[in-house]
Amino acid sequence: MLNGRQETPSGRIRVSAPTTYAHHRLLPSLPGFLTRYPKVTVEVNVSNRNVDLIEEGFDCAIRLGVPADNRLIARKLEDASLGIFASPQYLAAHGVPTTLEELDAHTIISFERPSTGRVMAWPVMQDGKPRDFQVSGPISCSDDVLGCLTLARAGAGLFQTYHFVAAEAVGRGELVEILGAYSGASRPFSLLYPQNRNLSVRLRIFRDFCLRGVAGA
Repeated sequence: MLNGRQETPSGRIRVSAPTTYAHHRLLPSLPGFLTRYPKVTVEVNVSNRNVDLIEEGFDCAIRLGVPADNRLIARKLEDASLGIFASPQYLAAHGVPTTLEELDAHTIISFERPSTGRVMAWPVMQDGKPRDFQVSGPISCSDDVLGCLTLARAGAGLFQTYHFVAAEAVGRGELVEILGAYSGASRPFSLLYPQNRNLSVRLRIFRDFCLRGVAGA
């Protein structure tokens, strides 16, 4: 660099990402990254477990929210918008709810947070204000939220997920978004990496690539 020559990025990057973001955002974008930087290799750990970046030797991780860990730098990738979905078959059999109160008469597919074992509330917008709507139902999944998506596509009930996760199923006519009057809520995804004043070239270009383009994959 001191000689005025640009260092060619090379070497391995170890990144951890949750299943939803890995399958629908990160992995589809990687071919473009690897074509641009052919001397870089990427090892992706697809897991909903919150790995310890420093102890386990990861270069970076994509996580929901911004973890409170002063050893890490967090850079927001996007605020991922949420919607409530059901299959056309379910709605034909049970009707289309138009208010949150009507959800009591419907089957809810809930997701349990791996870290707490508690059912995640549904963030919604009501009267222009954010609200966490508490849900419960006879069917739940834990660890991998894509299991809930599969259940919803099979007609098991109503489920809230990110628009980028449901987009393909909506495009194929397998899911329909409902309760649009309560849409507008979102959750943030962040790229995390250890505090380090001397980031490697490969990690810098991977960080910039993620900040610039992963959310649009």
